Amino acid sequence: MDELSLFDPKNVFYERDGWHYLTENYIKLLLRYELIIDVSAGGLVIAPSHAEGGINLISPIPTGEVAVTAEIEGGEYLVNAFAAHAYHDEIERIDSAFPNKAMPFEPYLLPEGTTIIDGSRKNIGGFMVTPYLYYQTNTIRVINRNVTKAHLDFFDRINREIVAEE
Repeated sequence: MDELSLFDPKNVFYERDGWHYLTENYIKLLLRYELIIDVSAGGLVIAPSHAEGGINLISPIPTGEVAVTAEIEGGEYLVNAFAAHAYHDEIERIDSAFPNKAMPFEPYLLPEGTTIIDGSRKNIGGFMVTPYLYYQTNTIRVINRNVTKAHLDFFDRINREIVAEE
């Protein structure tokens, strides 16, 4: 089998008990082409929208397999596990204040210094491949892109504070 044929969707996943897992050969290929991004520290995701296929979050499980835990989209913010725990109540308050998270999204200019996670598609041998976002912490909090837009400074600040603590 040609290495690049592994990018064909039928060679990417297998399913068990309602969960999708990446195949071992596909993980090796993703690593070789630097298509796995560690997002454990969090940040603003630049990636395709849900309508364009989104971007997958992946995490290891105790069996050694790598599970697809969610599909997210560009414009969403990943709050790292430590900030999500430390600021849980405030994040819940902000999130619940946005009852219509599905409202149309209007792009905006990002403040300078925003923590960016670049999940843009890459051309690998003629295949447009979306990277995978990997986290090894027990959780990561995904913030809807409309909520993110309204509170980007807050989410970026709490991630940085937690990561900077010694």
